[in-house]
Amino acid sequence: MKKEDWYDRIKQLRNSKENRTVRPYNNFMEKINRSEKLFEIIEKKISYEDCINEALYQYVISDITAFEVYFKDIFLAVFKLCKDYEGNLKKCNKLVEKRFDLEDFVVISSRGILLEEIILASQNFQNISDIEKTFSTLTGKSFIGNLKGRTFTSGGLEAIMFQLDEDFYTKLIEYLDLRHSLVHDFDPMLRLKKEKIEELHDNLLLFIVASDVYLHRDFIEPNLRNEFLSNI
Repeated sequence: MKKEDWYDRIKQLRNSKENRTVRPYNNFMEKINRSEKLFEIIEKKISYEDCINEALYQYVISDITAFEVYFKDIFLAVFKLCKDYEGNLKKCNKLVEKRFDLEDFVVISSRGILLEEIILASQNFQNISDIEKTFSTLTGKSFIGNLKGRTFTSGGLEAIMFQLDEDFYTKLIEYLDLRHSLVHDFDPMLRLKKEKIEELHDNLLLFIVASDVYLHRDFIEPNLRNEFLSNI
């Protein structure tokens, strides 16, 4: 990717984020809820099998979009909410492979690009191993390792205690790979099974809930800037 295209990508990421709420989890759930409602309507009103199958295709793609956006938003939230901004930047130094010259610094300064936006533009959050690498680097602990075997309590009026399935990681890879195939290839004979997609969807949803609880309670809240402490 050319440098100018890269800076345009950062601009696009920023413009999209301006239309979302400040709470990463809320953005994720809004996207998920839209997809669920759309598929429910299509399934009730349309009986043509190919259209139902195509709706499942789009359901998968939308799920992974919500998944990717959540991790983009929570990554930036860490830098906004947490103390030791400089320390967090230094930890992420190895996550950026590009090297910058004086001309780059002029562009970065003139466009008001934040350093965390530069780091974010180098990440691929449609890949679970990249998510593991990025957030393990940022928190200083194994991200996936801290989700395994842990009991989580979801928020809301009716709190629910849960653990991720033992094969949650395998299911995530399966879902991410499926999305990649649907976007970058077309098999007219491929028929998705609703029950299987619902299983992968539910696993992804619980993974995001667990990730949000872990990142907030174990990293963000203990490291909050003073100006945000009164809001806890």
